[in-house]
Amino acid sequence: FEEEVQFEYLVTLVDQLKPAIEVLLQKLSEYLRKRQRECQFIEWAISDIYHNKDQIKVNSDIPQSHWELLYDLSLIQFEVKELPFEVDTIKLVCQQALVMKRQSNVLDFDRTQRRRASVQDFATVIAKLKARLGDAAVYKLSYQDSRVPELTNAIISLAERSNQHLPDVYKKSLYPAWLLSKPEVMEERNHRLFWHGYVAPLVGPERIIGDWWNTPVARDYYLAQRHDHLRLWIYFNLYDKRWYVHGVFA
Repeated sequence: FEEEVQFEYLVTLVDQLKPAIEVLLQKLSEYLRKRQRECQFIEWAISDIYHNKDQIKVNSDIPQSHWELLYDLSLIQFEVKELPFEVDTIKLVCQQALVMKRQSNVLDFDRTQRRRASVQDFATVIAKLKARLGDAAVYKLSYQDSRVPELTNAIISLAERSNQHLPDVYKKSLYPAWLLSKPEVMEERNHRLFWHGYVAPLVGPERIIGDWWNTPVARDYYLAQRHDHLRLWIYFNLYDKRWYVHGVFA
């Protein structure tokens, strides 16, 4: 699919592009639906009277046959940067259209409609976040087998299936809801542990040893409480003989 609009005047603002963007996307949507197709990637090409050109690429994780989400994603991309010149022509290109996937649902009008709306709303929010923040800023977490706590969280793309089944050893152990991105060293003041306040171990130790083939880990973990009653997950490193804060309990 390839279609363009030539303006009767030179366009200097993104707002002035909106009617043309909407018209072109509606034509694309009609083209796709008539052929039972959908697309994930589109490309905008803008040019001026001096033949200067610029391209803006837009992609959606979920293939689309309707124009609304592609419109929102396109505006986000256009608004991220200013127009490099006075635009004379805007062109929409869709290089590849996918065969529309057949979907079957339980014939329960109320539930199906709510579920479909919820899934679509989530997909729309995620697509807009990725368009504005970048693909690397939006991801899912998945469990991967390791005895070292910080290695059990794997970052995966939204399209991948997440593994949420934890082994029994983690279900029975003291494990916080929030791990710090990097363990923080605790101070020792007056023979007491200190991290934004005095901390006292309550339960432990639970010894964790692992990753001996790479960077060996040997730690004694404790459930601890700070002076303001915040529960923390701390450990004593058996290698460097220092205390660290590793997590916070909800």
